[in-house]
Amino acid sequence: VGGWSPAKECTATETIEEPAVTSKRRVINSSADDVFVTSTGTIGYNALTKEGQKAVYKEFCNFAEEFMSSTSNLGKTKMNNTSYAYVVGKIKYTNYGLTLDEAYQVYYAFNYDHPAYYWISNTVWSSSAEIFLTTESEYASVSQRTAINKMIVDGVKNYADLAEQAEDTLDKIAVIHDAIITDVDYAYKDGSPETAIWAHGVHGVFDPSYNEVVCEGYADAFSLMMNYLDIPNYYITGTADSSGAGGGGGHAWNAVSADNGATYMYIDLTWDDLGSDNGFYYKYFGMPKSDFEKKHSAYSSDNTGLYWLYDLPDSINDSFEDTYYYRTGSYFNSE
Repeated sequence: VGGWSPAKECTATETIEEPAVTSKRRVINSSADDVFVTSTGTIGYNALTKEGQKAVYKEFCNFAEEFMSSTSNLGKTKMNNTSYAYVVGKIKYTNYGLTLDEAYQVYYAFNYDHPAYYWISNTVWSSSAEIFLTTESEYASVSQRTAINKMIVDGVKNYADLAEQAEDTLDKIAVIHDAIITDVDYAYKDGSPETAIWAHGVHGVFDPSYNEVVCEGYADAFSLMMNYLDIPNYYITGTADSSGAGGGGGHAWNAVSADNGATYMYIDLTWDDLGSDNGFYYKYFGMPKSDFEKKHSAYSSDNTGLYWLYDLPDSINDSFEDTYYYRTGSYFNSE
């Protein structure tokens, strides 16, 4: 179906040593920083309404920027009697009057707003007072991150150059849709969605040694490019069932606007990818809301913990005239 799953919860002891990031933050001015900053969204940040949540979000941002500019390898931190993690930063959420559930909302808002941060772990460590931003061993090395960052920067700029040849915003959206699907395949391992971290983010898209991802990778790469091109969009998580029978597995997709935020349309790159031998189509590119939601069910702000999602816009298109096929005159009318 997709391959998305909520983050794994892990409990840390009450006293954790300081994270092993040693460099100081600096002024952001390199070409790499330009891509990583410009590809940031604001939907998650703007959705945080509890006092203190936005301050915690900004702390996450500071730690992430520090990590991205670090010139040191990241060491392991002992989290409890049996486990270690690669800690990018820790925040005492209780100092801001937040519950753990409210801190989880900040974690997800930050993660969804930063699709270029491929290194964010899908494990959330917390204690009764603190929440941690962590990565995986694959990204603890500066040289490894530097190489991946360059692949992402080069890939984003190549896609942006393609999009600049488009006639209008809808065409730009289509160019990015086509380019991502053409460049990647769905990542399977033994017939099931790949669980390795590279397959769940933009690393798997832009690294030519992979060029495979699960739904998160498709949705992250699309959201990254929309942010970079200044096209309003939402990154969406929930469940999906291709049979339309209801329920289904974890999945990620997007909503995007071709009219500067006045209206949105659903788009599911994963389901538009027919495989390396069969190309792609535009079935899930602007599919009417009532039809799309027969097989997709998004989470919302009513969900708690690791199933929280900001609310989606009310103006998601729900007519055949808003589909990609109709808007481009690419459908066949038998009459």
